[in-house]
Amino acid sequence: MSIEARLSKLQSLVEETFLLWDQVRIGWSWRHYYLNHTLRVRALALELGKHEGADPDVVAFAATLHDITKRYDGNVIMGPDGKRLVDKNGYWMTETLQPTRENRVTRLYDALGLAGQPHHYSGAVLAEHLLTEEGFSPEFAASVAAVIRAHVAPQTASPEEREALYRAPEARVLSDADLIDANLGLVAFYRNIQIHAGRMLQQTGCVDPGAYIEVVERWVNSKDSFLESLLTPSGREVAAQRQARNRQLVEWIAEERALGPVAWEYGLLGVIAFLLEDSYDPCLTRALRLLEELWLPNRQARLSNDGSSPHARALLVRSDQFRNLLHEEVAGRL
Repeated sequence: MSIEARLSKLQSLVEETFLLWDQVRIGWSWRHYYLNHTLRVRALALELGKHEGADPDVVAFAATLHDITKRYDGNVIMGPDGKRLVDKNGYWMTETLQPTRENRVTRLYDALGLAGQPHHYSGAVLAEHLLTEEGFSPEFAASVAAVIRAHVAPQTASPEEREALYRAPEARVLSDADLIDANLGLVAFYRNIQIHAGRMLQQTGCVDPGAYIEVVERWVNSKDSFLESLLTPSGREVAAQRQARNRQLVEWIAEERALGPVAWEYGLLGVIAFLLEDSYDPCLTRALRLLEELWLPNRQARLSNDGSSPHARALLVRSDQFRNLLHEEVAGRL
């Protein structure tokens, strides 16, 4: 069996595993986020790896398996003081969320006694066993496991421990890709949209695009600190580009708020409202496809029939630019 076929087999197992839980939303994640995130992280890590001298096979398998036990992470456990509880390594402690159904992964998870372990640790142990069962060499399986274990660094690690943890370029590119995907750029912007949508649904039962745009600038500003925490030159370059992209979003939102209804019809504000419509069980790949195949063509048809606003055409061009950049990020292109 080719390396590509073996990777595809394990990707299918990961996808199957993520769907064993029936919960739609848990914390800052939702049902389709896990696989979407995994595939984006793999694409980005492979691109970063080309510039950092990383072994593409180790990167591909580690990225594919890096969150395989993530769905066991339930709600963060809060202390009596209202603060998140952390373990001895500084990781947030979470409830263990049991799956509704079982498969090869969950049976192995139970057999190895991994309940209660942070997902990067349990995932590393489980991945090493899976790869060994699939006939990979012990050395390759151990290398992949080490990269998975490193994708979340201990908060209490000494400089020497961090140096050892990230000595391998594969560990550095996976860590950077994982952090970038969740925090920087348009894919992170979509994540932030859906995090706030989940809170709105929980609190009021509906979503309010007008209320959401009030928090975008504060969210973008909060991400500046991530730029210095990345481990590779190529990762820092991509992160800076994506943060600049999000600062552009803040400027666009400010401009469009002054334009009124036409911006909610044709501009970025309209795109945000469209993305918020699919907030109960969101999926970025589905949202991007519908943006490309439905929302933009419908607006283009309306513009052809009624282009009375002097701003409508420019706003629609902006929305298509947003769609194209989002597509590039999903594909992991630098």
